[in-house]
Amino acid sequence: GIQRRVWVVQRTVRAGDVIRIDDASLERRPKGVVPRGALDGASSPIGEATGVALTPGEVVLTERLAGRGAHGLAALVAPGHRALAVRNDESMPAVGVGDRVDVIATFDVANDVESAGATPVAPSFPVALNAEVLRVSPRTITLAVTVKEAPRVAFALARAAVTLSLRGGTSEQPQYR
Repeated sequence: GIQRRVWVVQRTVRAGDVIRIDDASLERRPKGVVPRGALDGASSPIGEATGVALTPGEVVLTERLAGRGAHGLAALVAPGHRALAVRNDESMPAVGVGDRVDVIATFDVANDVESAGATPVAPSFPVALNAEVLRVSPRTITLAVTVKEAPRVAFALARAAVTLSLRGGTSEQPQYR
């Protein structure tokens, strides 16, 4: 049958890493089994960062690359998103890379309320929903939030107590009031 030359992963490449010359090579594959978006001999993935991990034997797909110039953590940030780090301590849930969380801010408004003569409250509300955990270290948890959510998260980090709420495996929307 008709064969097509495509780039195939030779060694495991972690998400965010740049593909080196030994990581992928051109191989002939039957045209009928080559997935849509496969890189062929007309283009090369060498020097491009991956947006996801690649495994040996996998055909290199355009959609799995982060694009030239991106590498490391920046390669993992999807278009329309920004990466922000929150402090990781014993108050945070045990999260892993790829988990989804909601970012909840609790503002201390006791001084404002007391000066108005009302009962003190500490309102909590989400400042980002369904944020992806990109990296976890002992001190920080790096999240991908939407461009619209990034300023709200930054403000909450500067002015509030920030908590992460780990989401389950379903895609339901949380019911915050």
